Amino acid sequence: MRIRSLAAAAAAALFAASGAAWAETNTEAYVGARYIYTDLNTNGAGDDSVDAGQIEGAVSFPVHGNVGAEVESSYAFADSDSGDEDVWTIAGHAFHRTAAGLIGGFLAATTNDDDTAWTVGAEGDAYLANGTVGGQISYTNADDADADIWAAFGHYRFYPKDDWFAQADLGVGNVSVDAPGVDDATFWTIGASTEYRFAQSPFSVDFGVNYLNADDVNVDATAVTVGFRYNFDQGGSLRRRDTHGPSLRARIPALFSGSPSAPATPVSPGVGV
Repeated sequence: MRIRSLAAAAAAALFAASGAAWAETNTEAYVGARYIYTDLNTNGAGDDSVDAGQIEGAVSFPVHGNVGAEVESSYAFADSDSGDEDVWTIAGHAFHRTAAGLIGGFLAATTNDDDTAWTVGAEGDAYLANGTVGGQISYTNADDADADIWAAFGHYRFYPKDDWFAQADLGVGNVSVDAPGVDDATFWTIGASTEYRFAQSPFSVDFGVNYLNADDVNVDATAVTVGFRYNFDQGGSLRRRDTHGPSLRARIPALFSGSPSAPATPVSPGVGV
């Protein structure tokens, strides 16, 4: 009860902070492309590697007052030692944003050649003097694979300047598969990423490294990503995109069914916001 009361008080404070002077007024967007290399290690099933290309895009727009929405989508084409895969993702976010931060929720769908996963979650960010701290909790169901995933993620994004940030990520979750002889698996993830936007330019470049470990099923994976984005905004910066634009990303399973840990490896491609 005490935890619930504290959460309600924090949400009320975030809703109220600077609400009268703050409103979602602009439609902003970005598009991008990324290369992702993933090294998978599964004891007993050998190693595998996945080379993937990804194209992505997101747009945020005002709804009413402090309420806004964001739609993000991506397509990834993956080539692994054990097969190829196409993965489509789309997510919709609704949020209430003030000068202090935002709070909201999302619904996402990810599909490959074999399965579709649905994810629902809640998310929030707090805007600090030189950065953003936030988190996300989610539930994912992949019906064809009889898999359920509960997960929680946190991030801290530090801005040495408005057009450059460094980000740290941490996550934990549980995968439950309804199949004979398959036990539940707890996983954790850690990652670091950075994005830099060139001065007086809409282009930015990003780089990231993420690691996942699931000791219960003897699986670990390391993903390295590099990419670029073209930002459609009002002459803004990465910091402005964080506080006014499409800053949200749904953390959802990567459904590369050709990989040994498929179909519910809880690693989301993507860097930062």
